[in-house]
Amino acid sequence: MSAAPSVDKTTTQTTETIANVLRNDILYGLLKSNLPLRQDEIAARFGVSKIPVREALQQLKAEGLVTFFPNRGAVVSTLSSAAVDEIYAMRIALETLALQRAIPHLTIADLTQAEALLAAIDKEAQEVQVARWGELNWQFHALLYRPANLPRVMSWVQTLHTNVARYLIIYLISLDYQVTSQCEHHAILAACRRGDVAVATELLRQHLQAAADKLVAFLQQRESVQPSVLRKEPIMAELKTKPTDASVTDFLNQIADEKRRQDCFAVLDLMQSVTGAAPKLWGSAIIGFGDMHYKYATGRQGDWFLIGFSPRKQNITLYLTVEFEQKAALLQKLGKYKTGKSCLYINKLQDIDRAILQELIEQSVTQAQTNAEA
Repeated sequence: MSAAPSVDKTTTQTTETIANVLRNDILYGLLKSNLPLRQDEIAARFGVSKIPVREALQQLKAEGLVTFFPNRGAVVSTLSSAAVDEIYAMRIALETLALQRAIPHLTIADLTQAEALLAAIDKEAQEVQVARWGELNWQFHALLYRPANLPRVMSWVQTLHTNVARYLIIYLISLDYQVTSQCEHHAILAACRRGDVAVATELLRQHLQAAADKLVAFLQQRESVQPSVLRKEPIMAELKTKPTDASVTDFLNQIADEKRRQDCFAVLDLMQSVTGAAPKLWGSAIIGFGDMHYKYATGRQGDWFLIGFSPRKQNITLYLTVEFEQKAALLQKLGKYKTGKSCLYINKLQDIDRAILQELIEQSVTQAQTNAEA
């Protein structure tokens, strides 16, 4: 009998790494719908051959994030409002089944962990960490379903969740969805604690249907707007936040960690140098530079800063409020960071290339000014 073919673990690990990075870039809006995914460019980015790249793209195709076209290759898939409606119909059927089967097997440890996840979601919402909110949202739902011991159902549910997650992440603030969703999460968890299967599954059905209705309506509205107009709509981090007269220096001096405080003053100097504008404290925790007036095709309008940042407990959040052509290429050279829509999360300035950071800030400010004038 011939030996079974060996598996190249290095190639497998590389494939997973590439798939994970591309998946995150798609979910957080860095790789947009219909954007071509050229295998040679991706291979050069990761310093590998095309073999693991092809395997990674096939994996993302199975998840619904990538589509292959003849003579065109792979592109980031797009979802219509009709497709989102269908996905949520499938999610409602599968997730209510999973929760129904899971509730009798939920342990005190499961319920305690679910409560902790909701507390973490509340914290991320307060800090405008939208991308992280999406991750925690999935963890909460998955935790409640897992005791059902339905691995195939869970695999489908995760794939369906991933397909719509990027739209929720990108448009979550515009939907004003976080507060309502959290109230529904708490109600579902309370029913699970009581062991009330009927109430818990009905609350979950209503929760998913409400999300579907909001997102479908939102996408239908955007589908009716010209794409050239949409490209000029910045995604704002928190539209209700307003500038104040509070002292920026006093605010930064309250940072307990000396290194984080020094890094924040360095970012302040850099942004002030690029914009030529005095820093202002927006709300209670965001430092903004310059100002612009935006107006969406829907008629919605307001004021925001050109560029800004916020010192957080775990990182420094930089608000790059618009997209520009060279952003993805510059991010590849930046260093160690995480990203969400219109935000960069940096732990320490020593982790990144400051010259690249300055170029990112300069191009973001230039594009924001161009958009405001258009």
